[in-house]
Amino acid sequence: MNLNLKEDSDMISMLIVDDDNDHVFIIKRLFGKCNNLNIDVASDGKEGFQKLDANEYDIVIMDLRLPVIDGYDLIDFMRKQKMTSIIVVCSAFTEISNRFIDKVDAYFPKPINMASFKTTLNKLYELCDYEVKVAAI
Repeated sequence: MNLNLKEDSDMISMLIVDDDNDHVFIIKRLFGKCNNLNIDVASDGKEGFQKLDANEYDIVIMDLRLPVIDGYDLIDFMRKQKMTSIIVVCSAFTEISNRFIDKVDAYFPKPINMASFKTTLNKLYELCDYEVKVAAI
C-alpha cells in the first residue's frame, strides 16, 4: 500500500488508540505537518472498537494494554473483519505475543524512540515528505 501524501490527493486516515494522553500528543505532533492526514483518537479499547467498526482507517497506531477492551482483541477483530489497515503497536510490553506478531506491521516498545519510530514509518509507509525534528518533540 502506497501512502505517499506528497503524490496522493486523497486523505489518509489514522486512528490512534491509546489511553496515554502524552503519547497521543507526541504522535499527533510528529505528523502535524502532513497535509493529507486525518488523525482520529480513541482513549480506550471500546472507543477504538466503535471507531474501527464505523470507519475505515489506513493506519492504526495502538497500545496493547487498554481499558475496557485490550489491543490484542482489537487486532483480532481487525484481522477477522479482513481490515487492511496498517497496524502499528506501541506498548510497554517488552515483547508482543508470537500469536500476534504476524498480525501487525510494526512494533515499538514504550518509551518509544521517536527517531526510530519516524524512520520506520517513513520507510514502510512513505507518509510524509518532510523531516521531523525529533529533538523538538
